[in-house]
Amino acid sequence: MSKLIEVECTKKIKTFYTLDSTLFDMESDEKALSVLTPMLSSLMKAFSSGDNDSSAITQEMCMAMVRYMPLRNLMSFCQIPKKAILEILLQLNL
Repeated sequence: MSKLIEVECTKKIKTFYTLDSTLFDMESDEKALSVLTPMLSSLMKAFSSGDNDSSAITQEMCMAMVRYMPLRNLMSFCQIPKKAILEILLQLNL
C-alpha cells in the first residue's frame, strides 16, 4: 500500500552561492537582488549606447546574455574584477 503525502517546509533554507551560480539562480532571492543591483546597473550602462530606443543591444538582450552565465564568466565577459565578484559572494553568503 502506498499513499502520496505532501510536506511543507516551515524553515527557510539558506542558499549558498558560488562562482558557478548564475543570475537566474539569484532572481528569486531578494537579498541577492539587492546586492547585485549596482553591478547589474553598471552592466546595463556598459552595453547601452545611451539612447535606449536606438541601442543595438537593449537592456532585455543584455539580461538574456548574462542571465544563465555563471558569475565566474562575468570576470572575462564583462571585465568585472575577480575581487569584486568574491566580495559580492561574501555579502550574499553571510
